[in-house]
Amino acid sequence: MGIKNSNYFVDSNSLELIERRVVKGDEDQHVAANFYPVTSMIGVRDGSSAMTILTDRPLGGASI
Repeated sequence: MGIKNSNYFVDSNSLELIERRVVKGDEDQHVAANFYPVTSMIGVRDGSSAMTILTDRPLGGASI
């Protein structure tokens, strides 16, 4: 079982979360099409489960 959702959330500047949708890129561009800067957290959730990753430094994140 896992989280079945095509949306995920990233923070913009540690003040609010922005909902991102998974983009279907070209065959070899799936990660690049869904890569966003992450200031302090990235998460995904559905009706019954959630997973959030908190970082101690700015990173990049993707959900494919």
